[in-house]
Amino acid sequence: MSSVIGTLLIIAIAGLQYLCSRIKYKYSGAVIPILFAGSMLYYYLIAQKASFWAFLIILIVGEILLLSIWDNQYQKNEQKTEQTHLRKK
Repeated sequence: MSSVIGTLLIIAIAGLQYLCSRIKYKYSGAVIPILFAGSMLYYYLIAQKASFWAFLIILIVGEILLLSIWDNQYQKNEQKTEQTHLRKK
Protein backbone atom coordinates (compact mmCIF):
# COMPACT_ATOMS: atom_id res chain seq x y z
CA MET A 1 0.00 0.00 0.00
CA SER A 2 2.84 2.41 0.74
CA SER A 3 4.21 2.04 -2.80
CA VAL A 4 0.83 3.16 -4.18
CA ILE A 5 0.83 6.20 -1.91
CA GLY A 6 4.42 6.98 -2.89
CA THR A 7 3.57 6.73 -6.57
CA LEU A 8 0.54 8.98 -6.16
CA LEU A 9 2.65 11.47 -4.23
CA ILE A 10 5.24 11.56 -7.02
CA ILE A 11 2.53 12.11 -9.63
CA ALA A 12 0.98 14.87 -7.52
CA ILE A 13 4.34 16.64 -7.08
CA ALA A 14 5.08 16.44 -10.83
CA GLY A 15 1.59 17.78 -11.61
CA LEU A 16 2.02 20.62 -9.14
CA GLN A 17 5.37 21.45 -10.70
CA TYR A 18 3.74 21.52 -14.13
CA LEU A 19 1.07 23.93 -12.91
CA CYS A 20 3.55 26.17 -11.08
CA SER A 21 5.78 26.33 -14.15
CA ARG A 22 2.93 27.65 -16.30
CA ILE A 23 2.81 30.87 -14.26
CA LYS A 24 4.36 33.81 -16.08
CA TYR A 25 6.97 34.49 -13.39
CA LYS A 26 10.28 32.87 -14.23
CA TYR A 27 11.19 31.67 -10.75
CA SER A 28 7.80 30.33 -9.65
CA GLY A 29 8.75 26.87 -10.89
CA ALA A 30 11.84 26.81 -8.66
CA VAL A 31 9.80 26.55 -5.47
CA ILE A 32 8.89 22.86 -5.81
CA PRO A 33 12.45 21.60 -6.54
CA ILE A 34 13.77 23.55 -3.54
CA LEU A 35 11.05 22.14 -1.29
CA PHE A 36 11.71 18.65 -2.66
CA ALA A 37 15.45 18.87 -1.94
CA GLY A 38 14.81 20.23 1.56
CA SER A 39 12.25 17.57 2.41
CA MET A 40 14.47 14.77 1.08
CA LEU A 41 17.39 16.05 3.14
CA TYR A 42 15.18 16.31 6.22
CA TYR A 43 13.81 12.82 5.65
CA TYR A 44 17.30 11.37 5.21
CA LEU A 45 18.74 13.08 8.29
CA ILE A 46 15.78 12.40 10.61
CA ALA A 47 14.31 9.08 9.46
CA GLN A 48 17.47 7.48 8.00
CA LYS A 49 15.46 4.61 6.54
CA ALA A 50 17.36 4.57 3.27
CA SER A 51 21.02 4.19 2.47
CA PHE A 52 23.05 7.17 1.37
CA TRP A 53 23.20 5.96 -2.26
CA ALA A 54 19.44 5.42 -2.46
CA PHE A 55 18.90 8.90 -1.04
CA LEU A 56 21.36 10.42 -3.51
CA ILE A 57 19.84 8.65 -6.52
CA ILE A 58 16.29 9.66 -5.58
CA LEU A 59 17.41 13.24 -4.98
CA ILE A 60 19.24 13.52 -8.30
CA VAL A 61 16.50 11.87 -10.38
CA GLY A 62 13.80 13.92 -8.66
CA GLU A 63 15.63 17.20 -9.18
CA ILE A 64 16.32 16.37 -12.84
CA LEU A 65 12.64 15.57 -13.38
CA LEU A 66 11.36 18.70 -11.65
CA LEU A 67 13.88 21.04 -13.25
CA SER A 68 13.27 19.60 -16.73
CA ILE A 69 9.52 20.22 -16.32
CA TRP A 70 10.30 23.78 -15.22
CA ASP A 71 12.66 24.43 -18.13
CA ASN A 72 10.27 22.94 -20.68
CA GLN A 73 7.37 25.09 -19.50
CA TYR A 74 9.56 28.20 -19.33
CA GLN A 75 10.66 27.72 -22.93
CA LYS A 76 7.04 27.27 -24.04
CA ASN A 77 6.06 30.48 -22.23
CA GLU A 78 8.92 32.33 -23.93
CA GLN A 79 7.82 31.09 -27.36
CA LYS A 80 4.24 32.18 -26.71
CA THR A 81 5.47 35.60 -25.61
CA GLU A 82 7.58 35.97 -28.76
CA GLN A 83 4.65 34.98 -30.98
CA THR A 84 2.39 37.47 -29.22
CA HIS A 85 4.89 40.29 -29.68
CA LEU A 86 5.36 39.44 -33.37
CA ARG A 87 1.61 39.50 -33.98
CA LYS A 88 1.27 42.93 -32.37
CA LYS A 89 3.89 44.48 -34.69
